[in-house]
Amino acid sequence: MNRLKHILAFFICIFACSYIVHGQATITASCKYTKVPLNNSFQVTYTIKGGTATSFTRPAFKNFNVTGQYQSTGGGMTMYVNGQLIQSGEEESSYTYQLVPTAVGKFVIEAAKAKVNGSTIESNTIAIEITNSGTSATAGATSKSSGSSTATTTTTETTGSGDIFLKAYVDKTNVYQGEQLIVTYKIYTKVAVSQYGIDKLPAFTGFWSQDISKDKDKPVQYNETIGGAKYVVAEIRKIALFPQKSGVLKIDPLSVECIVQVASKQKYNDPFAGLFGNDPFGNFGSSFFNTYTNVKKTISSNAVTLNVKPLPVANKPAEFKGNVGKFTFSAELDKTETKTNEAVNLTFKITGTGNISLVDKPEIEFPADLETYDPDIKENISRTAAGISGSKTFSYLIIPRSAGNFTIKPVSFCYFDLSKGSYVTLTSPEFKLKVAKGAGDANITVTSANKEDIKFLNSDIRFIKNSPFVLSQTGTFFYTSPMFYFLLFAP
Repeated sequence: MNRLKHILAFFICIFACSYIVHGQATITASCKYTKVPLNNSFQVTYTIKGGTATSFTRPAFKNFNVTGQYQSTGGGMTMYVNGQLIQSGEEESSYTYQLVPTAVGKFVIEAAKAKVNGSTIESNTIAIEITNSGTSATAGATSKSSGSSTATTTTTETTGSGDIFLKAYVDKTNVYQGEQLIVTYKIYTKVAVSQYGIDKLPAFTGFWSQDISKDKDKPVQYNETIGGAKYVVAEIRKIALFPQKSGVLKIDPLSVECIVQVASKQKYNDPFAGLFGNDPFGNFGSSFFNTYTNVKKTISSNAVTLNVKPLPVANKPAEFKGNVGKFTFSAELDKTETKTNEAVNLTFKITGTGNISLVDKPEIEFPADLETYDPDIKENISRTAAGISGSKTFSYLIIPRSAGNFTIKPVSFCYFDLSKGSYVTLTSPEFKLKVAKGAGDANITVTSANKEDIKFLNSDIRFIKNSPFVLSQTGTFFYTSPMFYFLLFAP
């Protein structure tokens, strides 16, 4: 009986552990190459599965220049069948960085961090060797087929050809480095399309990009006449781009695979009924009156060329870190009087329009007797058809270790104002902190919301414990005890 109880507990442990592991969020760093020639570009991708990241902190990328950045969500192939969105593969999000090495040698790309489901997770590191010579390390393009067992013909078309084509539009072609612009991809059709699939978006090399499509499940549609021909138009994707370098940059074409229904006897015409229409009979009404042949076509958008102007060198502040747009800057110290070993919160908040995700933490000069930690970073990003806006908050936990009066010097945030065409520097106030001697140096009183940040604060040095403690009898074990079974079944 005792052995049966142990076996049962063993299998329950395995089941419980597998359940917990299955629901755990993970972040994985990947790179196609282990050896790259100097001055050749390559990509590093961080993939998050098991939850949505509320914040993401990239590595410093020492010895590398970041020439392009891209964030995507969803996972798998995006496909529309009869107007319904099908998302294959596990839901995930990824952060991709285009890197160019600046030195020769063997390097380790440090781990990235993300906060998912309230917990901070870290990726693996990547070892890579940079050599003086060799062939380009740029990866070859791969493609997947959205496919259909009913397709009988495969053709390729480009912008402006035939009864269906894809076109890319940008809201501006002359921009500053770091300025936000929006690219919109539209499908024009005069024939019925039963499904189409976007395998993946272009790499957007040289840009930081984010998908701002309003409703992927139901693309915006309308009618448009081109050259006397009437088309049904659908906006299938809208992307916000931020050029990371100056010069002439090119947005590569987007390719889409479509299953087009070609009628051999045209008696009933309902363009795009299979893709966007609300026909209660689906495609039955069309197929009843006509004989159709399914043709698989790959259509590609036009490439777009942009002129990216460098930011002015004149009057450029030393603290400028590449932020472009329109921002406000605020700072707050949650209290000005405290005691030693009591926690204090210093918060900086940056709000505005532009690439909030690229805003770096402020540089702060803290007095030596104030113990500080890496900031807790929270993003509140709004992605609309007008672009990206929102706020980014940096919360610093401060633990004063000695009594006295301390001064936290003003902190500056600088950005390039597009409306003014000049640099703007915003400065926080100077903070005074009065610290009185606490009751005991061994104890830490946390009065802030960031208790999580200091739970291991005194794990390196333990003070003498004067309070009573509990001893356990020799020979007793936690395994198979009543508390063991309680904790086992509690989750």
